[in-house]
Amino acid sequence: MNLSVLQNFKPEHFKMDPFPHIHIPQVLPWSLYKDLEETYPEELMLKGKTRGFDTRRYQQKDFDYSRITALWKAFADYHTSKFFKDEAIKALQDGVKHHYGDKLYIKYARSNVGPRYSESKNTMKMEMQFVINAIDSEFIRTPHVDQERELFAFLFYFKKFDDKINDGGLDIYKKKTEGEWRKTRGREADLNDIERVYNVQYRQNTMVGFLNTVNSLHGVTPRKDPTSVRRYINIDCHVREKLFNSSPLNDIIKRHKFLWLNRV
Repeated sequence: MNLSVLQNFKPEHFKMDPFPHIHIPQVLPWSLYKDLEETYPEELMLKGKTRGFDTRRYQQKDFDYSRITALWKAFADYHTSKFFKDEAIKALQDGVKHHYGDKLYIKYARSNVGPRYSESKNTMKMEMQFVINAIDSEFIRTPHVDQERELFAFLFYFKKFDDKINDGGLDIYKKKTEGEWRKTRGREADLNDIERVYNVQYRQNTMVGFLNTVNSLHGVTPRKDPTSVRRYINIDCHVREKLFNSSPLNDIIKRHKFLWLNRV
């Protein structure tokens, strides 16, 4: 059985603007998707503690495989393997080469992977998480960039079939000016410096993935009177290098220095 979330990837699903990203409207065969959707461990997660933005995350390092199906275990194992890493790097290769140079592209294409929270000395570490966002429309992830050592992330939506609300998708942003965007706190962007380009709708069997750069600005569409939690799978890959400074201050200088040191 092909479990890969990139099995239906086509070149037209990849865009470089405003940052390298992939949107696949139908990820898996529907029969496989339904098997996964029906066994999504929501009840197990809702008993746990919340994190920032009232979010619940069930991380792979904490999985109780007596309560997670064999299909989900196989799915998680595949998407944190070198096989999937190779698929992802190939799909994002134009973006990796453009933003981080041929030298790092070759390095990442050849590297092995290990579990994110292990003591493995592998160059790249991966993780799959189940993620549930709150029903409350006030707790929404505002526009931001991800951690500086995250190379890529894929968000695979598991919207409930009885959830009829058409919001909660992912907003894609770009800078409004050629200058640096300002941050408000953490890695969140000042709304005055950015503008939304388009939205990837929160739908069943839909996925958006992106190469993480200093300008990979994204956030969740505010929800209006939601009736259900927002569910998805997060697959991410981290590297040893700090790829950029989460504060854009002096980023242009630092990026040129970074590319110069990693040139072929």
